[in-house]
Amino acid sequence: MAEYTKVGLNAGDALHEADADTYETQYDCAKTEFETGSWKIKKDLVPDADDSRAVGSLAYRLRTLYSMLVRESRAHFRDDFHGQALDGRWRLTGTGSSGAIVADVDGGVYSVGCSSGSGNYGQLDWNGKRAFRHSKNAEFWANIALQQTVQLTVRVGLYKDATHYIYLENDPVASAVNWYAKSHNGSTPNSVDTTILGSTAVRDLQIRCASGHIYFDVDGVNKVDMTTNIPTDYFEPFIYCYSKESAVKAVYLDWVDVVQDR
Repeated sequence: MAEYTKVGLNAGDALHEADADTYETQYDCAKTEFETGSWKIKKDLVPDADDSRAVGSLAYRLRTLYSMLVRESRAHFRDDFHGQALDGRWRLTGTGSSGAIVADVDGGVYSVGCSSGSGNYGQLDWNGKRAFRHSKNAEFWANIALQQTVQLTVRVGLYKDATHYIYLENDPVASAVNWYAKSHNGSTPNSVDTTILGSTAVRDLQIRCASGHIYFDVDGVNKVDMTTNIPTDYFEPFIYCYSKESAVKAVYLDWVDVVQDR
């Protein structure tokens, strides 16, 4: 196609998976031009007929371009885990912890996990460099997949310590359980069922802070709106994987995106 099709996006617009799927149908996989202010990018968008959430699909690339372009007015950290080594801001820690970039096709995939042994864990964080907070409308967004759905604990989000955090948790024992939205302001914890069952499928997990609210989204759909006991601390991004049995455990990260107001 010789012509470009314009998709109007303004800073702050939410482009979720459902929107991207609509564009895929509406524009018949044309070249698409994204514009925000003086920013402009042109990129061939190739559809994936099998899975609109798959890495490399049109829907995936629409979300990626949105993340790159409409947030220029905000402080922004993004890691797609390209190459052979982690970005220097990350630290892998834990007991029996393991981590590796396990694929580098259309964006790397990073495995955070631990070796066989009950009580072992791996944690990816910023080594105590806390930069994000609720009052700055922080957002955390990760594309992840669980290695398995039994005998592990996975936490994904923003963290300071054991009594100051905002994250999504999957904590199964003998069988799969739902993801829970959790926060703690130093005195009172919150824990709310998202109704989304943990699985090995790829998930978009998002936490969005706004005045008086913490929104927890799964695959572009809001599942929990917390309005009480909101923490006010500075946080760092973190991904945590804990083993409850003598078996290797892991969570796979396709990308992590964290932003907040300047």
